[in-house]
Amino acid sequence: MNDFSRTQQYIQFFTEVLKLNKLTNAPTEQHRIYYNQINLFLSHHALLSAAQVIDLLSTPSKPFTEQDLKKLVDTNKAFFVTAPNFAGYEGYPAFQFDIYKRRVKPILEPIIGQVSKYYFDWDIVLWLGSYFGDLNGSAIEAIDDPKQHSLLIQLAKNLDNEYL
Repeated sequence: MNDFSRTQQYIQFFTEVLKLNKLTNAPTEQHRIYYNQINLFLSHHALLSAAQVIDLLSTPSKPFTEQDLKKLVDTNKAFFVTAPNFAGYEGYPAFQFDIYKRRVKPILEPIIGQVSKYYFDWDIVLWLGSYFGDLNGSAIEAIDDPKQHSLLIQLAKNLDNEYL
């Protein structure tokens, strides 16, 4: 892919999907970096549609509904991003779900509650995907390691100090 077509892709993503065309008339280097980080995330992690999440969290004895999903998001138990592969609709990062227990991973609630005070949409995912030396990896990797949970919550709380 040449530089021109890549530029066209991220212009389209920022203007049509994220609706950020009023921020600037031309994409900046920061836009390109952001776009590339999103694509890097998507090359390693799946996004689920709302219908897929509802299906995943439903059990034969307890169907899961759109209202249930909205409540999870409203109470910071789950989150979504503006999904380029769903034409700008909600995409739910799959790493937040325990597919065996058919639930959202409980550790996410305190983390999302804290991180969403300062970040939204893809910024949350990029924060979770960032490398943390204290964790010796990303927050996404630490989510599945109970020994890392208290440190993970503390890293999220540290955002309060960064944004004073």
